[in-house]
Amino acid sequence: ASILGSVLRPDTDDLRLIQRLLPHTVGDVWLWLAISLSAGFCEEFLFRGYLLRQFQALTGSLPLALTLQALVYGAVHLVLPYQLAVSVTVLALLLGTLAVWQKSLLPGMIVHAAIDLAGGLLSFAAAPHGSA
Repeated sequence: ASILGSVLRPDTDDLRLIQRLLPHTVGDVWLWLAISLSAGFCEEFLFRGYLLRQFQALTGSLPLALTLQALVYGAVHLVLPYQLAVSVTVLALLLGTLAVWQKSLLPGMIVHAAIDLAGGLLSFAAAPHGSA
C-alpha cells in the first residue's frame, strides 16, 4: 500500500474526503469496529470465497479467477479515488492468493478486518480531540 501510494499519489482533496469517512467520536469508533469486523467476514466470504470459486469454475483457471475476483472487488470500490481503488484491487489479489494458499478464508478475514480496524483506529488516535 505504501509503495502504491507513493507511485499513484492520491490527490490531497480526495484524501480529505476519505478523512470524513473515518471515525471522529467514540461512538464512531464503536461503529467502525462493527463495520470493520463485518466487512472482514462478509467481503472475504463473497469475493475470495464465492466469486473466486465461481470464476474458477467458469474459466477453468485459478490465476484468471484470482484476477477476476480482484477486478470485481476493485470495481466495487470505485466510489473511492481511483488511486485507492487500484490499491484495493492489489490487496484483493493478495487476499485471494492467501485464501488459496491457506485453503481457508479465515486468515484473510482476520487480515482484512485488521487492516480496516487499523485505518480507522489509528486515524482516530492521531486526530486532535477537544477536551471535555
